[in-house]
Amino acid sequence: SSGINAEYGGPCRRFTPNLISAFKALLGRNFQVIWVSRCWSSSDSDTFFQKMPWDRMSYSEGMGWRGDALFKLTNQRYIPAVTMVDPNFNDINDQARTAIERYGY
Repeated sequence: SSGINAEYGGPCRRFTPNLISAFKALLGRNFQVIWVSRCWSSSDSDTFFQKMPWDRMSYSEGMGWRGDALFKLTNQRYIPAVTMVDPNFNDINDQARTAIERYGY
């Protein structure tokens, strides 16, 4: 699963606790969350990431070509975005954010 998020936006601040709850509910299952920052600065990204219990792509990678490629690969247009992919990066659910908001995970 990949989460693309930015601290400065209200939707990101509101959604992140839901994603944390889903993450905790799914602990022990075979999955991983990798957070990709779209924050305004590296320091904003570092501050926001302190609340999160998962791995992240470095700020420079998230804001560079790797983050852009992931955003396009997963068909995302808005943040926060969550896409579930299998180990080969095949799309399982590119609207996982909606599922988390509706059902908790």
